[in-house]
Amino acid sequence: MGENGENHSVSQESKNHSGVPKSDLWTDGIICAFEFIRGPKKHVDSKQLYKGYLKQEDGPIRHSFPGHNPFIDSPAVDYLRSRSVSSLDFKEAHVLPSGHVERSEGSHWVPIGWTRITKLVQQVQVNAEWPNLKLIDDEEDVPVTDLAAPYWERPGGPTWWCHLTAGNSFVEGWLRSATWLHPAISLALRDESKLISERMRHLLYEVPVRVDGGLLFELLGQSMGDPVIGEDDVPVVFRSWQAKNFLVSVMHIKGNVSKSNVLGITEVEELLYAGSYNVPRTIHEVIAHLACRLSRWDDRLFRKSIFGAADEIELKFMNRRNHEDLNLFSIILNQEIRKLARQTIRVKWSLHAREEIILELLQHLRGNIPRHLLEGLRNNTREMLEEQEAVRGRLFTIQDNIQSNIRSWLQRYLGPKKPITEEHVEARKLELQNVVKIFQHEAETHAQLRRNNLSPTAGDVFDADYFLIQ
Repeated sequence: MGENGENHSVSQESKNHSGVPKSDLWTDGIICAFEFIRGPKKHVDSKQLYKGYLKQEDGPIRHSFPGHNPFIDSPAVDYLRSRSVSSLDFKEAHVLPSGHVERSEGSHWVPIGWTRITKLVQQVQVNAEWPNLKLIDDEEDVPVTDLAAPYWERPGGPTWWCHLTAGNSFVEGWLRSATWLHPAISLALRDESKLISERMRHLLYEVPVRVDGGLLFELLGQSMGDPVIGEDDVPVVFRSWQAKNFLVSVMHIKGNVSKSNVLGITEVEELLYAGSYNVPRTIHEVIAHLACRLSRWDDRLFRKSIFGAADEIELKFMNRRNHEDLNLFSIILNQEIRKLARQTIRVKWSLHAREEIILELLQHLRGNIPRHLLEGLRNNTREMLEEQEAVRGRLFTIQDNIQSNIRSWLQRYLGPKKPITEEHVEARKLELQNVVKIFQHEAETHAQLRRNNLSPTAGDVFDADYFLIQ
């Protein structure tokens, strides 16, 4: 039996497709769950800590007592850990700690299951009125921030994270009967369509809010499809609740997938499993790592599937424009440009939403490491916005070139167009406004961004103004 009363064994056959070992404890809707076991603390003066770092540069420091890892437990590594985030390569300002700092030896994360989670939630202090509070039908459109009266409690208790699957019957029942959760927060975790705050009505995305002594927020990501069978990437929404020193997150998949494959979550699992000098030691660090890893994979997918498709269009245009039938060539490229223009705008909205979420998390998360991670993520997001603007500019340049050539060709063979009437203008305005409303609804509901398996007649969705004669 492990330290927490559960057997923390890992089955050799029980691994996911990325090679991360899966604990036998993770059943009934648990994707992953960990508890942080903190080692004994030691007070170290920052000047001595920095001297230890300099000595570490001159040569290895030898320790004579057994069971001590000279790398993991050295003051130099704690200093390095506070100055860097090794695996994410973010550009950040480094700050030397001052005064006395604490460091822990032997701290690590262990997998936990429902038995341990049940014991942990029993330690959470709750408001005595919650079990008797019922949400009436009239409160369906009222945001969570209005239903759960906010108050502040000092963080305390064990450090743990539980990541669950939405829609699982066991998870639904567990959250529904959780007396340690405000009923409105329990509903927000179970139902992704439930508004967290009034700001969603104006911004079309949720931002973190401080409510009921904790932080209610959502993170966005992608479940990567299997490229062998041409499976699409599907958006994923993580509704999360952080209070005291624990985090409960619920994954909502916005589509049909044969198997969820969220690599950002998998990387955090690997980090907690393996342990290293930069392993998260607070729940705020776990949140920062989740936000960074999920965003990094979003950026990679954007660059590959959307920005890469724009590169392909530019390549086709530059290499074949003088060797193809101009009319047919323009129809083919216009189809692709219209679809990509729609996707790049969705990417822009997603990046703006991420930037707002990061700014709010910076206000709520404590510690130097979460701040460094999130500031680096904010810089990366701004770089992605610049890339997105450059891609849109290239697409419009190609389309303008095509349209000017087609316009001159049509005027030469068909003569000038008939004058456009005012009625035609008003009708077209209404059609265009309807397109914008549909687009806004897709962004608000996190609809699937890119689809490979479109039917041959699905070009009508993109408002094509031409006919293909078969």
